[in-house]
Amino acid sequence: RIASLAPSARSHFGSSEVSRGSFRALPQQLSLSVSPMRMMSRRCGIAAVACTALAGSARAWDLGEWLEIESKKDQAAVGPTTCWCKDIKELVESRIDAASTELQGLESAAKIQHFENEQLSLKVQDHNADAGEHQQTLDQAVAINSRSGAGSDEHVGSLEQALGTIRSAIDNAESGSSAHSTLKELEGMMSKKLESFKAEDEAASSQFKELQAAKQKMLRLSKEAAASHLRRLADGMAAVAQANAQIDAYTARREADHTLSSSVKSLCERLEGEAEERAKLRQDSTILVSQAKVEEAQHKSQEAASKLMSLTQSQFVRGVRAHGQNTLSTVTSRLLAALELRHDRHGSCPTSVEHAEFSERLAAEALDGSKKSAHDLMALVAKASEIKTGLGRMLQGAVTNAHVAESKLKGDLKASVDKIFSMAQGQLSSLTQPFDDIQANGQESAMADQRLVTELMSAKAEASQELVEAKRCNR
Repeated sequence: RIASLAPSARSHFGSSEVSRGSFRALPQQLSLSVSPMRMMSRRCGIAAVACTALAGSARAWDLGEWLEIESKKDQAAVGPTTCWCKDIKELVESRIDAASTELQGLESAAKIQHFENEQLSLKVQDHNADAGEHQQTLDQAVAINSRSGAGSDEHVGSLEQALGTIRSAIDNAESGSSAHSTLKELEGMMSKKLESFKAEDEAASSQFKELQAAKQKMLRLSKEAAASHLRRLADGMAAVAQANAQIDAYTARREADHTLSSSVKSLCERLEGEAEERAKLRQDSTILVSQAKVEEAQHKSQEAASKLMSLTQSQFVRGVRAHGQNTLSTVTSRLLAALELRHDRHGSCPTSVEHAEFSERLAAEALDGSKKSAHDLMALVAKASEIKTGLGRMLQGAVTNAHVAESKLKGDLKASVDKIFSMAQGQLSSLTQPFDDIQANGQESAMADQRLVTELMSAKAEASQELVEAKRCNR
């Protein structure tokens, strides 16, 4: 049979002498030449080998699909969590910034009002001192006038008594006598003296009354000024007390929000890190799946090459004809390339109306803003339960599915899925506490909000009352 191939060998090597050693080298040196029917038969054999190799990797492909499905489930649960973290972080930070701004303004206003209150207190003391001096002077003048009046009345009485005695003597004296004439002259002098004294007394009394009226007016003005400044002082002290109450409320809310912010930051960073760890483990498992597929493909391709070698040797022994050229290494390379390609496809008034309206508007804006902020925060804190439930379901599913997947795997693939199982189980067991912290800290912020809203409602009511009084006063 070997000798019958000599003509073909001679035509190939261009020599009339072919040794047995040359025939042994023919499978590696000659191109394969077969009939169309045998070529079709060989292609069917190669396709069968490739199909067998792909069928052997079906189990690895199932694991890859499972990892892809788990990744999508993870992303579906993590997506809302990321949005929730972003929203609650931004809200809490904005609340902290707003509280800091309000505190800065309130503290400055409280300091300014405090110094103004000290000035008002000094003015009240000055006005009260002036009123005291005016009252003392007035009392002294009244006492002096009272004593002077008593003396004057006594003097007038003595003069009138003396005048009466003279007039009685005139009646008893003989008319035309020297005694009668002397008494008449004395009567005239006494009468003039009495009238003069009464006139002076009336002038002094009138002057005293004018001075008394002026002093009483000064006393009244001092008391009114003291009362006015005292009212302003009371309003200023109330403003400082209100500012201090709001400072305490904003400070309490900011401290509660700082605690909440810390909890939110810790939780969100933890959830982000855990998601990255789960993704990394799935990626590691995917790499192992790919390596297993490549190794299995190489193994199957080697088997196919071996079978192909046997097939070509058998065909060569039966007869070789020159129909095309395909070396064994090229066939093997194409088979591996095909497998790799398949794998790669996956003022006067307290304030003006304008000022009162502005104050009321600011108070209303502060109250409305605080109410909205409190409502938005409570909505996001309440949503934490929904986020926890979604993550819990995803992690529970990952634990269950990983446990099932482990039973279908061996070796490194099983070990990689076991890591996914252990991580998901650990993350699930520690999921509740940080969300409970968010709920507790959120309640603290809610209580601080309630206190702040109460203070702002009181401030709004006072601002509205001041506006009513300003309108009535400025008519």
